[in-house]
Amino acid sequence: MLSPLPEVVVVGVWEQAVNRHLQKKIAERWNRWLKRKRKINFTMKEQAFLN
Repeated sequence: MLSPLPEVVVVGVWEQAVNRHLQKKIAERWNRWLKRKRKINFTMKEQAFLN
């Protein structure tokens, strides 16, 4: 067990890991979608968000 660590820290780390995983999934979906729609020119800001 991770008894020395407070539950709050464990939950925070877990949420960060989940968020990172979801962001990666979303970015992959976006990239696939954008490849299909090559006509779309997207701004530098959006590119930075995807990277």
